[in-house]
Amino acid sequence: MKEKRMDSRCFFVALILMSISSGPARSGQEGWERVAPSDVNQYEDWVHRQKDRSYSLNAVGDFDGDGRQDQAYLAKNVSKGIWGLFLDTSRSGGGPRLVETDEIASLPRVFLDVQPPGRYRTLSCRYGSEPSVNCGKLVDLKTDSFTLTYLEASSRTFFVSNDIVSCFWTSD
Repeated sequence: MKEKRMDSRCFFVALILMSISSGPARSGQEGWERVAPSDVNQYEDWVHRQKDRSYSLNAVGDFDGDGRQDQAYLAKNVSKGIWGLFLDTSRSGGGPRLVETDEIASLPRVFLDVQPPGRYRTLSCRYGSEPSVNCGKLVDLKTDSFTLTYLEASSRTFFVSNDIVSCFWTSD
């Protein structure tokens, strides 16, 4: 049984981002291009990316539970100065959808990984003066999920349920 920690507010952030950004992402991703190794290989984290498969620019798994492979990947929009996390599921029909964005300067410290189905502990109580060790809620994921991690910083797990992308914090 795997357990990791999280914050439930991430669900609402994902919903807002989807409603704001799903249009451009589904209509051809104007201005977006996939992140390539050459975009991140000049930074010290490149050594880690080469040695560890989990320090990836994409993640492949059955995220929507239909038995077919889906893909999460990083793309950049240089004119806007941001990178984005896109999810392309086999069921989506309309193409990839944008789930997360951040400033392009942080791109070299970001990576993706696939997680198998299982039970994960959230960081829902993380923001207190003395958070309880056992205050996180358990999330039981029935399909693959993927993590977005900032090296030496935070990590979130993203999952699909009823065609809605949600996430929770697994580290701070």
